[in-house]
Amino acid sequence: MSVPKSQDSSKARLQKASYSESDLLCTVLTGTGRGAVAVVGLRGGRALEVLSQCFQPATAVKFQSGQIRYGQWIGLETKSLAPESVVVTPISDDLFEIHCHGGPAAVSRIISDLQEIGATDRKSTRLNSSHTVISYA
Repeated sequence: MSVPKSQDSSKARLQKASYSESDLLCTVLTGTGRGAVAVVGLRGGRALEVLSQCFQPATAVKFQSGQIRYGQWIGLETKSLAPESVVVTPISDDLFEIHCHGGPAAVSRIISDLQEIGATDRKSTRLNSSHTVISYA
């Protein structure tokens, strides 16, 4: 099944955005509203470090591109919320997808935690069909 290309100018370009090593970008990659699953993208030179502060994997295996890692989103220690079940997929060393429940509460919590650590939320983003290139332009 192929997805038709969107002509909507609000959708981000598929080419890789330029960013510095110190940039940390996050965004919701799925549509707005309720859904079964939402995907949050995290990109930047510090992405793994930041992810390690909020995500507790079920196994202590080193991240490798293409893996699917189940675990708990524990967020920041300053919050006393229950952990959120998530799946994290490393796309590359500096690019991760965080798959969570599709409701707005789970998505907002993850974006909020990432912003508190210093990530900039970019609203308009897409992955290409091979899930290798992301733009946070």
